[in-house]
Amino acid sequence: MNAQLLPLESRPETISDRVLVSIREAIITRTLAPGSIVTEAQLAKDLGVSKTPVREALLRLREVGLVHSMPVRGMMIIESTRDTMVQAYELRGLLEESAAKFAAQRATEEQIAAMEAAAAESLRLANEHDADGFRRSDRTFHSTLWSASGNAELERIADNAYSLSSALRAIHALSGRDSINCAQQHVDITRAIKERDGQRAADLVSAHVHDVLQYSLESPS
Repeated sequence: MNAQLLPLESRPETISDRVLVSIREAIITRTLAPGSIVTEAQLAKDLGVSKTPVREALLRLREVGLVHSMPVRGMMIIESTRDTMVQAYELRGLLEESAAKFAAQRATEEQIAAMEAAAAESLRLANEHDADGFRRSDRTFHSTLWSASGNAELERIADNAYSLSSALRAIHALSGRDSINCAQQHVDITRAIKERDGQRAADLVSAHVHDVLQYSLESPS
C-alpha cells in the first residue's frame, strides 16, 4: 500500500477512535483505493501506532460495511456498485427521516442554532465551489441533525449509514450546482425543524437523500 493516510485528528477521545476516523476518511476520499487489501501491520506503520487500535478500528469499520475480511491477507476496502449504493441510501434515508422527526420535537435552541450555522456554512462553501470544505460541512450538518434527535442509538447508526453511503458515492463527485442544491436543502430542513414541523422536516430529508443518490448515480464514474 503506497498511499499515505491522512494525519490523525484530535477530536475523538481515544486512540482507537482517532485511528478509526483516519482510516474511515481515507476510505471515503479514496486515499485507500476501493478493492485494495489493507493489513493491520501496514496501517499501524503508516499511522505510527500499535496494531491493537488498528485492529479495533478495522473491526468497527467491518460492522459498518466499509471493509470486508479476507482469508489470511487482511481486509478489503469496499467497492461501489449501483445496488450497494442504492441500498445504503435507502437505509440512510429511513434513519434520517426519523432523526428529523425527533429533532423537530426535541432539539434545543442551541442545537437548532448549531444546525443553522452548519447549513449556512455548507451553502457558503458550495457557492465558493470548495468541494473539500463542502464535504466536511455536509458531515457536520448531518451529525448535528442526528444529535438533535435526542436518540444516541439512532445517532450512532445514522453516522454509520452516512459513512457507508459517502464511501460508495465518493467516486462520483457532486457538481457545483448539485452541492448548492444540497446545501439549500440543509437550510430548508433546518427551518422546518425550527418551526417544529416534524413531518415536513422528514419529507425534506427524504427528498434530500434521494436527490444525493440520483446525483451520484447520474454522475460519470
